[in-house]
Amino acid sequence: MKKRQKGKAIGTVMVAALALLLAVMTGAGTSAAQSPQGKAKQYKGTRAIIVDSTTGQLRLPTQQEVDQAVKSISSLVPRPVEEAQERTVSIGAIAVSLDGGGVVLARPNGDGTFETRCVFTFEEGADFLGIVEAESIQ
Repeated sequence: MKKRQKGKAIGTVMVAALALLLAVMTGAGTSAAQSPQGKAKQYKGTRAIIVDSTTGQLRLPTQQEVDQAVKSISSLVPRPVEEAQERTVSIGAIAVSLDGGGVVLARPNGDGTFETRCVFTFEEGADFLGIVEAESIQ
């Protein structure tokens, strides 16, 4: 019983820390990313990345949580790779400069641990979190 309570307490602390991190990261951006045509894209979650505060179990994110994640990632990696500055270095390779560098994201695993990844684009971040573009609703 002690082990389960300890694990639940650690999970609650980690969820609170991630929620705080997410709240801090959401200072700018929009809730839906813009397509090249200027239309807002809608996204949905396909991976259980939220630890339910009541049960302690992983679950899919709600639409509000998906929108918040899209907003956060968009504000942290605002420039698409296609717009990155390229230059040729002395050995003939092409170097790409990504403004702002990488962003470290974390997602929970079923065993109570977290997996992290440094991403440089919205697409990388969305892929890591299991966020995909929702099909257009006509």
